[in-house]
Amino acid sequence: MLIPAVLLLAALGSAPPGSKAGAGVVLEARAVVIPPLPHSVAEARKHYARVRKVLEASYRDSEAYLAACNQELAAPVEARITIPLAFAAEARNLGHYLYDATYLTLEEPLLDRWNAWQNALLAQGMAEPREAQRTADSMLLLSSSKPEILGRARSGQTPLEVVCEDPASPDPVILTLPRRVSFIEVLAMDRMIYGANTDFGERAKAFADQQAALLAEDWEPLTTHLNSGALALLELDRTAVPTRDPGIRALRLLARIHFMERFRSTLWFCQVVWAHLASERILPIRQM
Repeated sequence: MLIPAVLLLAALGSAPPGSKAGAGVVLEARAVVIPPLPHSVAEARKHYARVRKVLEASYRDSEAYLAACNQELAAPVEARITIPLAFAAEARNLGHYLYDATYLTLEEPLLDRWNAWQNALLAQGMAEPREAQRTADSMLLLSSSKPEILGRARSGQTPLEVVCEDPASPDPVILTLPRRVSFIEVLAMDRMIYGANTDFGERAKAFADQQAALLAEDWEPLTTHLNSGALALLELDRTAVPTRDPGIRALRLLARIHFMERFRSTLWFCQVVWAHLASERILPIRQM
């Protein structure tokens, strides 16, 4: 089974002119991958052990990267960030990472399909007298979140504004972004025994193979979007102009944090699907 494109984690940002070598928080570039979803129960059972190791390693690296970014950001961000006019184009590009509407649009049908599948399992299991109690005991309600304009920012729920400090600018507002948190809430049957020697087990497996194939199709554009976004963010890193300006440096860090929050949440959901189809334990996000 092939594992597709990689996300390269670069240094946290450009060092300011005159800074000492090694100052600040820097991560060595390394590869973090999001595996494809399995197309069937048989595929999940065959490859789960190997994929789980990939997921756990990628999740640990994502956690470490987020911790380093948050440490570097340190102080709360003001509701209005002022930057030099020379950085306006970069700020607009970073805005796509602070609030990624395309990602949310691609994620919605994926989660809707998954939740419809798990709700169908729940209904079928509860309708069978011999399966009802086990079904009820096995159902989990899991959640994850992806901050869009972090709650650490000052002034509560007011939008984040990025403005140009040049008083001669005809339109000083470069970027206005909503401040919100997107929650994933999924229902999942833990250690579902697909293909068990019961009518329910056989029906559930046939349905799972059908749904898994469709889910894998929805997964591909989402991970393609993440991977292309990662490469674009890496290019922004490569071409970034060194600066001491606190506004643009904060935006660069926030962009990386928000991107990695989405990336980490995607890794977690990947684990949920793989574990479920392999009849293994599903891990809450805090235990990955």
